[in-house]
Formats: sequence, structure tokens, C-alpha cells
Amino acid sequence: MAPILVGLAFVFFIIMIYAYYRSQKPYQALIMAIDELSEGDYTHRIRYTNTNTRIGEINNKFNQMAHELEKSRLVLRKNETQLANQKDFLDRIINVSPMMIYTMNADGIYTLVNDQYAELFGYTAKEMLGRHALNVTNDIAATHYHLKLHQSILLSQERTTYEDRQVGSDGNIRWYRVTKQPIESIKDKGKEILMVATDITEIKENQAIIEHQANHDELTGIGNRKYFKTIVDEAIEQTDRDNEGFAVMFLDLDRFKYVNDTFGHDAGDKLLIDVADRIKAVINDRDYVFRFGGDEFTIVTYFTEDRQEVTNLAKKIIHTLTKPYTFDNHSFIVTASIGISLYPKHSQSLNELTKYADLSMYQAKQQGKNTFRFYTPALETEVSLYIQLETDLFQAIERQELYVVYQPIIDTATKDIRAVEALLRWQHNKLGAIAPNVFIPIAEKNGLMPQFSQFLLKEATQTLSGYNERHHQAIKLHINLTEKECRDEKTFLSIHQQFEAANVNLEHLVIEISENLSRDKCKNLKIKLSAYQKAGIQVAIDSFGDHYLSLRQLRTLPFKMIKLSQGTLHDALSDEDGLSSYKRLVTLAKELRLIIIQEGVETAEEVALIESVQLDAYQGFLMSQPLTKQQFEQDY
Repeated sequence: MAPILVGLAFVFFIIMIYAYYRSQKPYQALIMAIDELSEGDYTHRIRYTNTNTRIGEINNKFNQMAHELEKSRLVLRKNETQLANQKDFLDRIINVSPMMIYTMNADGIYTLVNDQYAELFGYTAKEMLGRHALNVTNDIAATHYHLKLHQSILLSQERTTYEDRQVGSDGNIRWYRVTKQPIESIKDKGKEILMVATDITEIKENQAIIEHQANHDELTGIGNRKYFKTIVDEAIEQTDRDNEGFAVMFLDLDRFKYVNDTFGHDAGDKLLIDVADRIKAVINDRDYVFRFGGDEFTIVTYFTEDRQEVTNLAKKIIHTLTKPYTFDNHSFIVTASIGISLYPKHSQSLNELTKYADLSMYQAKQQGKNTFRFYTPALETEVSLYIQLETDLFQAIERQELYVVYQPIIDTATKDIRAVEALLRWQHNKLGAIAPNVFIPIAEKNGLMPQFSQFLLKEATQTLSGYNERHHQAIKLHINLTEKECRDEKTFLSIHQQFEAANVNLEHLVIEISENLSRDKCKNLKIKLSAYQKAGIQVAIDSFGDHYLSLRQLRTLPFKMIKLSQGTLHDALSDEDGLSSYKRLVTLAKELRLIIIQEGVETAEEVALIESVQLDAYQGFLMSQPLTKQQFEQDY
């Protein structure tokens, strides 16, 4: 019996042990699952769950929770991947963008930097993150300014835009259009500065080119009229502040037209460039030179004590401009006339300073050129008169203020009239008679001589025709033409038409041209004057002896007559040397078989000399002053 009981007890014990094990297994599975979950394994599940027991129900709930956690974790991981991809994509966009971008917190620490901005300082974007702006800058003062600006933006919460100049690590200067605005910080609730900058260096450079072109002369590269006005306005402000003065010089080239006409516009352009370069070489560092237009230049120069500094500079400019110029193996001389006005002595106005310098330049030209003149109040009246004459001369024919006078040319042997010189006169309706040496240069300068010469031809041919019809012995008509008129084909046609209309043969015409001709002008005139000669017109050299050219030099022209200047006659009667020179000149002219006429005869002693050397003819006040048409017809 006892063994049976022991066996039953053992079996019961085994059964109890097994039952206990079976009851503890769900708990152990739960504990293991919790451990796995805590270690990050969201895929672990409790395999066997009995929902009829409390522990089985708990294990089942655990499996459901683990499943939800796994789903959430997968979604979170997916979102993290997307965020990482988005951040990487944003970083690539920021770094590919040509704009410079950074964010900076209130302490001046970089929290985001793109490659473009980092390269400006010679860093990478990663190297700059977390660093203070003062630790990476090339310009401490500018960085302090920007940090203060950031504080102002954070306080005002307003966006600001401006242009900024930056010096890169390579030393090159770049310009940027910068926009800065406050943004919320990602890490905390504070504010940061977002900076976006666009490189506008090329735009700035193009603007500088456009501005330079707008303010500088294209040919010479120096300032133009517009820039001149800007500099004078600045000079007025500066000199008022610094208690000094400045001068405005107005410079005009005296023989620029000659260069253009003789050598062409390319030579004229090179001359203007050379003149600008020469002036730049002699003016002071603070001074400016401008091309005002054509062959006119202006100079702005400062002085501290008196105008002697300005005088010295004007002399230097004139000296350097009179040195020979060359073009295509040709050498020529060009001079300049300069007018000067002073600030504040003469005026405190830009327009008046320019006007007064211009007026002074006109006076320098009238007084012989190749010189300079300072403005004086009396000068304004003198030049204003010149300008009035210049203006009124354009209307002189229309107002019937021009008329022709005639001075007889007397045959030395017979004492009879052999020719008459037609001369132009101007009787101004308010100012009275204007001397020829005053209005003729004005007419030549303004291109009026062809018109005036045509007027003279029409009047004089009618007078000549009337005389020759009344007398058995016909006389010749002398008229004066400029070198330019002689070269103009229209002049020859006009002469032919006027003589044909007056029924006068061209053999009765003598054209007088000035002795003041260069070798080049002689070459240019030769063909034209030959055409005149073939038509029967004689050519005479007027006022020979005033310009010291030799007869042999002028002999390249087809002329048959010379008119000796009054100066040569006066010299002949002043001393033995003058008389010897006069006789040698007459002898040479006769050897060349030229007709010789002496002009400006005023005394019987002069007539006696003319007769002794046997000149062909003479004219002057001793025989007759220039006569009006009515006086000439009455006397002859």
C-alpha cells in the first residue's frame, strides 16, 4: 500500500510541477517580448495566446500594441527618410543657387551657410557653420556694421534691401544686392537673420561703362561737356569748403580747320587725341581736361593763393601744344587760344564762368592767337559787339547794308586808269561804317564770303560793263578771292555767269589771291588757277612782301602779276637796306616777266620811286580813295 501511495504522490507532484510550468509560460513569453521590444525589436510577437485566460488576454493586447508600434515606427522611419531627402535636396538647391545665402542667430553665429557665401571667405560651408562672423571676415569694421544692422532688423522685424561691396579672399571686389529679414529659429523660439545676396558685379560694371560713356568723349577719352558741368559744380562746393579758388580755361585750336581740310578727318581726329594727351601730361593731378566739342577744350584747375599758378599752367599748355604734330609722314604746327575765368572772383555761376572764359578766348584769337587772356568786365562789351556784328552780318545783304567801292589802278607810263579794284564795304544801320579788316574775317569764319563775293561780282561786272561801253579803252576788273573760293567749282561758274550776263569778256578779269599760301595750298590751287587762266582770267598775288615768301616758291602757281604791299614801299623809303631789297625784288619780278603793281601809294615821293624802278602800275589814296559807283562814274 505504501509504495502505491508514494507512487501516487510522485505522480501528483509531477502533475503539479507541469501545471505550474504551463501556467508560468505566458508570463515568461510576455517578459521576453518586453525585453525584445525594449531592445528595439518591434517585430517580436508572443506566439501562443489564450484569450480565455487573463494572461492570454494581456499577451494578445501586447501583440496588438507591438504591431501598432511597428507600424508607427515604419511611418516615422519613412518620414525621417523623406525629411532627410528633402534636407539634402534643399541643401543642393541652396548650394547650386548663384545667390549667397546664410542664416545667423542673434549672437552672430552662422547657423546655415551655402557654398557660394563660404567661398567668398575661402572656407567651406561646413567650416563656417557654428563660427562667429568676426572669426571669418576679411573686413572687421564692415562686419561690426552688419552685426549692428542685424540687431536693428531683429528689433524692427522689418526686411531691408541694399547694395553691398565685398572684398573676396582673392582680393577682388564684388558687388551684391542684399536682402535681410528676420525668421523664426528652428532650434528654439528665438529669431535669426536670413540673408540672400545676388551678385550684381557685372551690372555694376556695365553701369560704370555706360556712365563713363555718358561722361567722356568717345574719341579722346577725356571728360565731355556733361562731365565738365558736374566737375565745376563739385569744384564750387569744394572751394567754398576749403577756402580756395579754381579757374575755368576755354581752349580753341587755331589751325584745326587747316589740318582737316589739308590732311583729312583722320588727321584731325589724331590731332584732337594728341592735344588731349599733351594737356593731360602738363596739368596737375587735381585738374581736369574736357573736350567741349569740335576743337574746343576746357580745363578746370585749382589755385590756392593768386592767379600766377593759373598763368603758369596756361603758358605750359600753349608751349606744349605748339610743338610739331605728325600724320602720315607730314609735320604741321597747331596753336591754341585760351580764355580764363576765375572762381569766385569773376563769377560764382557755372554758366557765367563758362561764358566769360569763352569771351576771353575770343579776345585771345583777335589779339593774334597762340596766347591766353583773363576775363575782364570790359571784355564782355567788346566781345558782345563782335557777336552782334557776327549776327548782323548774316542779314547785311538782305538789309542792303553792303555795297561795292572801286579804287582805280593807274598806268605808270600814261597816268591813265588801266584797271579798277572792286572792294566790299559794310554800312551798319546802327553802328555806321564797319572796317573791312573787322567784318571780312568774321565773314570768312562763318562761310559768308562766297555769298558776298557773288554780290560783289554782280555789282562790279555791271559797273565795268558800263565803263567799257562809255570809253574806247577798256579796263580790267580786280576782285579778291580766298583760297577756298578759288578751289570751289561754284566760284568759277558764278564768275562765268555774271560776266556773260553783263556782256563782258573774261579777259577783263583779274583775281587776286593772298600771298599767305602754304606749299600744300599752292599744289591744290595750281589746277584750279590753270583753269582760270585758260578761260582768259589773269591771276595776281596780292600784298606780296607781307609774309616773306619767295617769288620762286609762289612760281608754282600760274600767275602773271604781283601787287607789292604797302609795307615793302615804306621800307624802301626808310633806309638804304630797304631800298636795296625793294629794287632786288622788282628786278627778280621783271626777270620772271611779271606785271608789277604797287598798292598803298600815298605820297609824291612814293610815285617818284615807282617811276624810277619802272613799275607797271600803282594805286592808293594819292590818286583816289575807293569810290562808290556813283562817284566812280562821275570821275571816270
